[in-house]
Amino acid sequence: MKRVVPVIAVVLALLSTPFVRAEGSLSDAQLDAIRTNCVNAQISLQHVQESDKLTRINRGYRYESMLKLMTSFNSRVAENKVDAPDLISIASEYQRTWDSFRTEYSNYDDAMTALTQIDCKNEPTTFNDQLVALRIKRTGLNSRVKEFDTLLDKYQTGVNDVRQAQEKSK
Repeated sequence: MKRVVPVIAVVLALLSTPFVRAEGSLSDAQLDAIRTNCVNAQISLQHVQESDKLTRINRGYRYESMLKLMTSFNSRVAENKVDAPDLISIASEYQRTWDSFRTEYSNYDDAMTALTQIDCKNEPTTFNDQLVALRIKRTGLNSRVKEFDTLLDKYQTGVNDVRQAQEKSK
């Protein structure tokens, strides 16, 4: 167990930090490091994948619930003939972000599965290249999460504006 924790930390660091490599081969030391830590890295990647799936399910449920709430609120706003085009626009953008997130996560998970199946002892360069590609996909997912946060903040501001307009009109 003491050895697994540092390996997980290394894998998470590899997934979250940029990796710059000049075109061409990895050094012999880098290839040896990949070969030496291959099994532990793949086990750690599998743990990350399992954790990511749970996170995806939980976040996905929340994102979808928020979209349903936005749609319901927008319907009520329209039914009451309140002018709030920003809310509709934000909800539409949120829907597009949700669709992108689902697609990107699926691609990320497929890439993670493929990475864990590479024989990194015999194909360390391929393993490294796929790890770099996976990191890019993970960064894309992080960008989507930030987009959700921004859109939810904008929507909350729009709801507050509608509330204030309604209070003034009473």
